[in-house]
Amino acid sequence: MSTNEALNKAVDQVFVVMGSAQKRFFNSLEGYLANKNIELPPDSKGEIERLFVDAFETYLMAEIPAFLSFVLYDRLNNADILNRIVPEFLDACEARIDTLPTALAKKTEELPGVAKTLLESGGEKSDIVVSLCRDLAGMAKVKGLRASFDALLLTLWGE
Repeated sequence: MSTNEALNKAVDQVFVVMGSAQKRFFNSLEGYLANKNIELPPDSKGEIERLFVDAFETYLMAEIPAFLSFVLYDRLNNADILNRIVPEFLDACEARIDTLPTALAKKTEELPGVAKTLLESGGEKSDIVVSLCRDLAGMAKVKGLRASFDALLLTLWGE
């Protein structure tokens, strides 16, 4: 399997998992409310599913890979995981999102400036911290998922 085939297959599966989790969440919520004798309005399914997708794309889609990448980097000491492989994966995921959630844009809009300030502050920083800050600071148009990923990694490194 080529690198691009593996990337596309993984991205496809992220959206399959998100869709399955979305259905599971809605069915669980509907069952919970039915047990409390609360009926959902007939037109609420789409809105509830959209809220789930918004939360998934704003938080889980970048954060879960960040935690896993942090551990993999620690074990394998391979910077490509953080600088190339996972960012490519997140960019491919983001390319399939019709409209980025407003919460993701708001969460990440100030990160390039914060990263630039961190770089300019001096002090000794690891190569990975400098690389993540440069990635954030150098983004002409911040990609929400990658910015969220970079920011969480910087937090995990204590920055």
